[in-house]
Amino acid sequence: MLPELLTALDAFPELLVILDGHGEIIVPNNRFALAVDISSERLVGRSIFDLLETPAGRAREYLRRSARATQSLPGALIFRTSAGEPLDCQCSCAALRPAGLIGDGAVLLRARPKTEAVAGFAALNQKIADLSREVRGRRQTETELRARNETLEQRIEARADEIR
Repeated sequence: MLPELLTALDAFPELLVILDGHGEIIVPNNRFALAVDISSERLVGRSIFDLLETPAGRAREYLRRSARATQSLPGALIFRTSAGEPLDCQCSCAALRPAGLIGDGAVLLRARPKTEAVAGFAALNQKIADLSREVRGRRQTETELRARNETLEQRIEARADEIR
């Protein structure tokens, strides 16, 4: 089951890790392993708390609440790479159901480095600005076309009056 699960987790762009009820890593995806700079094989069985700069008590409470919740819970965790560098992430964590499949209290932790999240928002804001400029340009063109159409209608009416 684990190779199929790993293949499925690797299809997602986020950092993903499945944890048991005690915070032990069951399956990390390759992006998670690359982000913390530790091989997937060495991560399996390791405590997630060993990889965090976030205080263990706060992280445990977040995982505990997530395991009991019916929906994914948002959060923030700071991971530590093998070089000791902090990796600030926006997270969401959800209980895996049914509980017996992997174990009681198992959760799927999704993490996205905040730098990526901020870059995503910046790109979205740029797209919104571009679309706003395009809408303004189209409105201006539409106003100009209406004015030209009115002028043409007046000229046609004037010529029609001359012909009569």
